Amino acid sequence: VDAFTDLPCFFIFVCYFEKLVAISRYQDLSNVFTISWVTKLDSQLYPVITTNAVSPRDISEHVQKKLETVLPEIKRAQCEVEQRIKTTDALMAKSPPVTETSLTVKNKLSEMNYKLVEITREYQTLLEKLVTYFHHLNDIDKTMNNINNRFSKALPRNLIELDVVIKEHEISTENLIETFKSLQSECGQLMDRINKQEPQSAAEQDIAKLQHTIRFRRDNWERDWNKRRDDLEAHRQLCQFDSDLQQINNTLNDLSNQLAGVKGQYGESLPAASAISLKFVHFEKTIEELEKRIETFVRKGEQMLEEQHVHSPHINHHVRDLQDRWNKFKQQVRETRRLIDLSIKYFQLVEEADQWFREGSRLLMTITKKATTVKKPEEAQALLNEIATFLKPGECKQDERIRQICQLSAELFGHESSPQYNDVVIQNTDMLESFAEIRRELEDLAKNLKLVEEQREKARKEQEEADAKLEAAKAEAAAAKAAAQAAEEARRAAEIAARVMKESTISHNVEIIELPYVREIPVVDEKPVEKTIEIVEIVQQPKMEAPKFVSPLNDAVIEEGSKFTFVCKVIGTPMPIVTWYKDGISIQNFPDYETSFDQGLCTLTIDETFADDSARYSCKATNAAGSAETSAALLVKETEPEEQLLPPTFVKYLQPTSVKEGQPFQFECKVEGNPLPTVQWFKNADCIDNSPDYVITYNNGEAILKFDKVYLVDKAEYSCKATNDLGTAQCSTTLNV
Repeated sequence: VDAFTDLPCFFIFVCYFEKLVAISRYQDLSNVFTISWVTKLDSQLYPVITTNAVSPRDISEHVQKKLETVLPEIKRAQCEVEQRIKTTDALMAKSPPVTETSLTVKNKLSEMNYKLVEITREYQTLLEKLVTYFHHLNDIDKTMNNINNRFSKALPRNLIELDVVIKEHEISTENLIETFKSLQSECGQLMDRINKQEPQSAAEQDIAKLQHTIRFRRDNWERDWNKRRDDLEAHRQLCQFDSDLQQINNTLNDLSNQLAGVKGQYGESLPAASAISLKFVHFEKTIEELEKRIETFVRKGEQMLEEQHVHSPHINHHVRDLQDRWNKFKQQVRETRRLIDLSIKYFQLVEEADQWFREGSRLLMTITKKATTVKKPEEAQALLNEIATFLKPGECKQDERIRQICQLSAELFGHESSPQYNDVVIQNTDMLESFAEIRRELEDLAKNLKLVEEQREKARKEQEEADAKLEAAKAEAAAAKAAAQAAEEARRAAEIAARVMKESTISHNVEIIELPYVREIPVVDEKPVEKTIEIVEIVQQPKMEAPKFVSPLNDAVIEEGSKFTFVCKVIGTPMPIVTWYKDGISIQNFPDYETSFDQGLCTLTIDETFADDSARYSCKATNAAGSAETSAALLVKETEPEEQLLPPTFVKYLQPTSVKEGQPFQFECKVEGNPLPTVQWFKNADCIDNSPDYVITYNNGEAILKFDKVYLVDKAEYSCKATNDLGTAQCSTTLNV
């Protein structure tokens, strides 16, 4: 009432009220505008990812820039809303009649303020998570680039090193897959937040962008990983191919060297050739095992060619080269086997020839012994027939053997004059000469025996004639004696008559003439009568006696190098002719043997004896009445040093060694013992004699374990164990790689 009583003051109040109402209306309009702007804020904030960039780094910078520019604007709007709420509250307090519009605007402003607070918090959180997510994507890109750079370098050719690279690739792949899984989970959480926070159309855009970024990288990674995996697998196949090829070539080189060592070495006898053949059987089994390895290797190579391996020209070249080399090697093995079989046939023929020589020698000895008891020409002829029976088929067969031996010698040794061939030819010539000589001797003996028989017959006839003449001579001598007696009686009678006649003066002259073989007996008659008696002188020949050894030969055993003399004594009439034999072969006039014969004493002297002087020696005596023989064996003992048996002893030990990986290396040691020990190699406690990773040689006690290339897995303790019948020895050392 007081105000209205004061009119000026009333007008002032009216003007103030009108102004206050005008301000209130303006504030309401501003609040409505602010509410409308805040309501449209969602459409201005989303979608968040509005750039066309594909790099995670660029997208992250884009989101970070939004975070730095948009978020302050939202906070500014939030401050403006709070200021308008405060202004509205003040106006409502000054103008009591509060309109419904003002209350609605105030409530809207309060809601907007709360919403702005939520939007600010959620928007900031979303952008920060997006920045983190794209940072993770960028890290994945870096990791993928590092992996690509790591495996884009030249790959090693060594299998062990390559396996390490493949293992690293698998580990890096597994780690990256885990990272992708973690990032995929993070992407799913972001998509859930975007669906809840952003409008549908904006959310679809941001989600599509997120899915594209991770799917694009995962697809690229899978493509690159598959390509690298295929490349690594192809490279590993190539390395395995080269490694297998090198091992096969090394084994083939060793076998070729062994085959070259066997070629031309067939031994000196049938047992040695058979042993070489048996050893070659084991060699052929090794070749069969290698052939299986080569067939497997070739199949793998052809499979790689069918699969169009990236290195197909390289594979095809080496497969064809290996096949050509293997075919040539097998041809050499077949040729060597053929020659070894021929060597066995060669030594079989030599053995057959030697057997024929032995049979011939036995026959010579038998005939020589029988010849000493031959008394008749028929017996000598029987021995000649026995020789002919042996030589007639045997000599032809022996000639054929010698011809085959000559051919085989030329094929095996490249020349016809092998030692065995020369020995066979010499022995064959000597034996045939011995048979020829004994045939001549038997023929001479038969002739002599026949001559002796003829002489005996002639002597018998002459004896009979001589006896007849002797009887006649005896008769004539008796007649002469009777005549002489008669003459003596006549002489006496004549003397008596002469005395009578003298006395009667009648004288008669009586003449007596004595001749050596004619005696004249005068008869008192007018005509004298002469009678002549012939006395025949009979010369009686000495009686013949066949040879007989009164002191035979005796067996003897002597040391090599000493002097020795065989002595025997023979009697016979006439004095026999003596011939010396060694194993049925005449050694008369040999410079190595000195013979003598004096009044039946026979000697054979060897100034210096050797082992090949061991034989059976015979002394044969022959005359017109027959023959005799004595024989004895001479054994010359070789002077050999006594062999001492010894257990294995290492004279050269294994030495500890450090070797760089990939370098060749070999362990060497030497062992002695009698008999020569056998050796085994061990890696740690495992025997490696049959392992294809090593080349093992053993020659006259020198043992070698060879590594073509040393790898990390070869680091170990190595041992060489030597064994013979007297014991065992072992030496060990370590190899550091």
